[in-house]
Amino acid sequence: MFYFSSPFIAFFRGGGGESGFSHLAIALASFIALLVLLTYPYLSVPESIEIKEKDTLPIAKILRIIFHNRLFLLYALYFFFFQFSFEWMNAYNIYYFKYSINQEYFYSIYAVTILAQMFGASLYPKFNRLLSKMSIFYLSGFLSILGMLGLFTFGQTHADNIPLMFFAASVKQLGSGLFMVTVTHDLAFVIEVSKSESGKRYPAILTSAKLLLAKFTTALTGLGIGFGLHLAGYVGNHQQTPQTALLISLQAFGIPILLVMISMICYRKFSTLSSE
Repeated sequence: MFYFSSPFIAFFRGGGGESGFSHLAIALASFIALLVLLTYPYLSVPESIEIKEKDTLPIAKILRIIFHNRLFLLYALYFFFFQFSFEWMNAYNIYYFKYSINQEYFYSIYAVTILAQMFGASLYPKFNRLLSKMSIFYLSGFLSILGMLGLFTFGQTHADNIPLMFFAASVKQLGSGLFMVTVTHDLAFVIEVSKSESGKRYPAILTSAKLLLAKFTTALTGLGIGFGLHLAGYVGNHQQTPQTALLISLQAFGIPILLVMISMICYRKFSTLSSE
């Protein structure tokens, strides 16, 4: 869907107008709603399985499990900032490629670099034998920042050079791939530490809290981009002024780079506590 988003937007736009995004959003929402309606009946608990009251936890206890777990809170902090940067850049890309450097087609080409992300994830086991967990995370942050700096720099100087832009995007995605496996590995570690300290494992609660935090970064991204584009003077489906184009570029990469740097600082605290 990432790869075909631009062609679909053009298809729903038809002969012109500005309704491509909204029509695509409605079509996807309708498809997802239909899919949920068709599959939900099969997700019900079989009658042969009895859910006992002791198997459920009240909200207050769930919150205590989360907020009294210092290691998980530090994990959530570094995860939040890195995930926020990830969501921000991915959401801002369409505005950067289309309105800032006038290379809309590269939005679909950028989607192909997801292969580099998968490759980066596959490298984690090998790196884990050679480097410490902290070094791997710093490497993921360094590659992410380097790739974003490359996309910004090449966008200002060689926007029509596909190999250069593709290389910079792939470097960024390598970092993202390493990050994705790192956070999964660290969450498993947090769950095991929690078990050793409390005598109970709460994988569903801690995993759900992490996923909820990821959804929260998505919501913040939508809100932040709306404000950011407004402050930049963005006008949809029009040629942007040089100042607006530059501000979009700075917002597209400056903010996520800053978020990655904050995440790297937070990770040091998490790593220090996890090694104690």
